[in-house]
Amino acid sequence: MSAPALSASFVDVDGARVHMVSGGQGPAVVFLHGFPEFWYAWKAQLTEFARSHRVIAIDLPGCNLSAALADPSAYALRPMADRLATLIRKVAPGQRVAVVGHDVGGVIAWELAARHPQVVDRLVAINAPPAAHFAARLAHDADQQRASAYIHRLREPGAEAALSARSFAALAAIVFDGARSPTDFSSADRSAFVTSWSRPGSLAGGLAYYRAADPEAAPATRTTPPVACPVLVIWGEADPFLLPGCLDGIEAYARDIRVHRVPGATHWIVREQTAQVNEQIRAFLPAASFSHSFDRVVFDVAAQRELWRRQPGYGCFFSSPDNPRGLQLTPTTDPGRVWLRLVIDRELSGINGIALGGISFTILDGMMGWLLMSNLGRMGVTSSATIRYLAPLRVGTEYEFEAVPELAATNTKTNIALVARAFPVGSPGETCVELRAQFALPSREAAELILERALYPDELPLFLAPEDQR
Repeated sequence: MSAPALSASFVDVDGARVHMVSGGQGPAVVFLHGFPEFWYAWKAQLTEFARSHRVIAIDLPGCNLSAALADPSAYALRPMADRLATLIRKVAPGQRVAVVGHDVGGVIAWELAARHPQVVDRLVAINAPPAAHFAARLAHDADQQRASAYIHRLREPGAEAALSARSFAALAAIVFDGARSPTDFSSADRSAFVTSWSRPGSLAGGLAYYRAADPEAAPATRTTPPVACPVLVIWGEADPFLLPGCLDGIEAYARDIRVHRVPGATHWIVREQTAQVNEQIRAFLPAASFSHSFDRVVFDVAAQRELWRRQPGYGCFFSSPDNPRGLQLTPTTDPGRVWLRLVIDRELSGINGIALGGISFTILDGMMGWLLMSNLGRMGVTSSATIRYLAPLRVGTEYEFEAVPELAATNTKTNIALVARAFPVGSPGETCVELRAQFALPSREAAELILERALYPDELPLFLAPEDQR
């Protein structure tokens, strides 16, 4: 089977254009390159996985064809992870994606997965440790300190001139000559890299990630939560920059992690051991499941509610404006996402100024139902749910609640997985409550029993499975 064609495009993210190369269909896999690379570093993976997945390789902001960011602090780890979460929501609306990252891209991928569990379904980190783990390693490991001395040089003001001198001789020595074999980078590969390095501002964009970071500032506590999704770490043990000692204790940064070591492979393991890297990634990715399309809003729930409120007995606790004991909430609907902002008031509290746990569940569950109606034009019934309370919702604080689809092997035509969460406004990486649920999409007969007293006859087809709309 020949690989699907790849195409280049741009997407606007917070006012700056990001270049990406994508292709294929199915569950999305996003690739994040390191320094001094660009999307092309993943060409073998794009060809391989486009046969079974939708592949998306981006030029990190500031690199190659992606626009530079005006604020130097925007290249720091947390704002960059948030920016890439926004990008993923745009290019893969309604999906949780697999993220594969190497080097700097891998460090960002760790942060992205930790701060945005509603976006990342799987994480593959290739010769890339979590930032806090690397900082702690630098503080105590003399060998890693020597191996990382190059970081100080990359942060210096004259780094661009030094790296571009003599037709990029220094970069060529690091990348091309640093690989295990001279044939790992073909003449075409070398030409593509030199072309990228030569683009105005491209080197400065890559160096901006080092200049925005402080690798020696090992935090006393790890403020980013452990990664909740499954993690695969692939590590070339002959890496001269990131030593194998970086793997010691890495298990503390993820709840489900496996490590694959490759003796003899260097920092450029993706190019040196392409077949082995691809084999590990393919085995780690979830099997393709039935996919419901959440790529557009197809049904105006709020407008339809104005019709429902005239029906006898209508009084939805979540959203009815006529239920004096209800929450009377109206979420905002986007492709693949439903959200609202709410200040927790005293009427929603339990004890000690904390929201009642059942209230959190009710809001998140109601938003999942709203998501099904608005994005699928379908009614769903909660069949099972699991909720995690990670931090209290406090009275007087404004929180954002959101519901999104979840890519799950259990998805079928009549069953679908959704995930919803709450976090403080402005801090999307600090999930307080998370709800994962399965929704049954009723058959025609079941839907008629549920809806016959709530809808006009010509409205009923909106809430039926497609195969039942006959």
